[in-house]
Amino acid sequence: MASILPGRHTDTARTVAKNSLLPIAANLINKVVDFGFAVIALRFLGPEGNGAYAFVALIAGLYFLTITNWGLNDLAVREAAPDLARAPRLFSITLLLRLGIATLLMPVAAILVIGYSLIERPLSSAEMLALALLMIHLYPAALAAACSASFQAYQRMEVTALVLLLTNVVKTLVGVGALIIAPDIPTRVVALAAVALGATMLNAAVFFALQRRMLFRASLVWDWPTGRELLREGFPLLLNSLLLAVFFVSMSCCSGRRLAPKRSVCTMQPTKSSI
Repeated sequence: MASILPGRHTDTARTVAKNSLLPIAANLINKVVDFGFAVIALRFLGPEGNGAYAFVALIAGLYFLTITNWGLNDLAVREAAPDLARAPRLFSITLLLRLGIATLLMPVAAILVIGYSLIERPLSSAEMLALALLMIHLYPAALAAACSASFQAYQRMEVTALVLLLTNVVKTLVGVGALIIAPDIPTRVVALAAVALGATMLNAAVFFALQRRMLFRASLVWDWPTGRELLREGFPLLLNSLLLAVFFVSMSCCSGRRLAPKRSVCTMQPTKSSI
């Protein structure tokens, strides 16, 4: 018995380090990288360009991405962790739910653009193109989030942390290059949105490939009772996420935009996605 206990303690310590310390360290590095990129972006975009990108990122990368997630990450982890045999089915159903919600949000974005043009000055062509790119980004973001939930259910948080760190570094390097190459501020706004879309696609591709290699290979299946139950149970989680993310994080951007004659300055990172 005495010879077994040290091994158990070692395994526990290794699990804690893998699932806690490594993700925390990766998250801190990501914050530093994000801050440095925000400073560089503000230098190249200026107050108006930075505010323009922050505004469209707020709509697509905070409001709509939060709605697309619908609390499904927490639900998928909770349901799959006790019985990993359910993970492939939950991955499929939650992925289809995310994709369906993202599709329903597309006309909502168009209505918001039209409505905003009626109450304030219309969005510029660069802003509308950037918003369109960030709306498309919801689809690969849905795949990445579904895969991330699978790794969390399998207690492989270190994989999620390292993939996010890798794609964030790539996004930053490519983003800086895009800012340098783009000839003017409107082009830089669109370039940043294109980089965000590309980074999210890379993130989703890496996650999906690792999931197939390390966890399971799942075919897309749908089940109405399970889908309805996930939507019902996820709704309170969605409201909580909207309260935290939308109200407490975005108010400074929105108030600054209303008070300023041009696009307001907002350098915060609105989401955990690749925007």
